[in-house]
Amino acid sequence: AEAGAAYKEALKLFPHNVIIWNNLGSAYLQSGRIAEAINSFKQALSIDNSYAGAHYNLALAYQQLGQAQEAELHLERVRSLDISLLVDRYLALGNFDEATLEYQKAIRRNPYNVQAYFRLGQLLERQGTRDWAIPKYKKVIELDPAYIDAYVSLAKLYRQTGNLNEAIVYYTKGLE
Repeated sequence: AEAGAAYKEALKLFPHNVIIWNNLGSAYLQSGRIAEAINSFKQALSIDNSYAGAHYNLALAYQQLGQAQEAELHLERVRSLDISLLVDRYLALGNFDEATLEYQKAIRRNPYNVQAYFRLGQLLERQGTRDWAIPKYKKVIELDPAYIDAYVSLAKLYRQTGNLNEAIVYYTKGLE
């Protein structure tokens, strides 16, 4: 069957739908029709240049063509729009080091990025480096004292390490 036939039909009804254009590009990319994929992703971005998924997919297409500079431009755009999209892709591939680096880059770009600190803490915790996760969660609380998940995460870590007094402190603060 024709790659993306259903998406082409949908575009007849919704020609300005960025998601349909992006999905059509993905269908082309999966079938090796890279030039058509790139055109579809560019069409999506002409409708909404802030759609991180199309930037990410366009980067993949350029990587397949060996155009590393073009790919990196679009990956940079993804980093500025939705770092979690990029990190989630790395995590799905089991590439924890790249995921960690992306969060560290996000924090360097914006030292007030509460979400990056929190997700980096989660990632470090998941990797078994609790001692490195604790300061990330504390930084989240410093930046946003109402971020309840950080209190709960800290309390859980302290409980797991046997520091029940600190666990109680953070559970209590999280409930205030």
